[in-house]
Amino acid sequence: MYLSVVEDPNTQLPKLGFVSGKSPRRLKIAVMYEGMLGQAPHPEVRKAVTGTAQLCRELGHTIDEAKLPLDQVKLHDAAGRVGAVEVARAVDSIAKAKGITKLEDGFESRALGLREEAMRRGPFDEQVAAALPTLQAGTATLDQFFQQWDVLLTPVLREPVFKIGMRDQTKFPFKELNEILWDYVAYTSLHNICGTTAMSVPLHWDSNGLPLGSQFAARMGAEATLLALAYQLEEARPWASKRPPTFVT
Repeated sequence: MYLSVVEDPNTQLPKLGFVSGKSPRRLKIAVMYEGMLGQAPHPEVRKAVTGTAQLCRELGHTIDEAKLPLDQVKLHDAAGRVGAVEVARAVDSIAKAKGITKLEDGFESRALGLREEAMRRGPFDEQVAAALPTLQAGTATLDQFFQQWDVLLTPVLREPVFKIGMRDQTKFPFKELNEILWDYVAYTSLHNICGTTAMSVPLHWDSNGLPLGSQFAARMGAEATLLALAYQLEEARPWASKRPPTFVT
């Protein structure tokens, strides 16, 4: 409902409208297990995504494993460089506006680490200009992929839910924390970079009773495809009443 209300009436993308239920359409779904930097998923995560693929097959969709025809490592690096530049610009702008002279007092260590990386690489505008062709080419390649496939199914995260504090940036040097983060979020950043639409659906649960999401992605502007699929998946495997062993309302 919210998306249908706030969508741009002048968009050149397909109109979303209000998606009220599942669709009879049968989709061609690609399954991919490899993360953006070539990571393999945790066994529990792989088992969950395999189970999701089987559920989709039982619902009548066509399922096959596929590999994206793009250099995800190169794409990740280009996006990381632009991201670091934007963080650096934001830090400097906020510091100037608020009169912050000691950056450590006003910003988290990861933000400062990204800023330092950007400053070491040279002029910001040159870094962005150098990265843009890679970002544009990657976006175009992914769009071509979605002309052959309706949906891409992957894990959401490489591992099951981590315990609070295991990614505490006050406990790790910047480089180590960055490696931990990108290893964990191995699948979602592709769609953040390319602007493709994606959703996480909690169809499975790990050994601790916590949800394991399955990520479904589609081409830019194809939100209606994913929402209709979500209706179908929730009807087949309801999750609204699921609760982990330790649960607080």
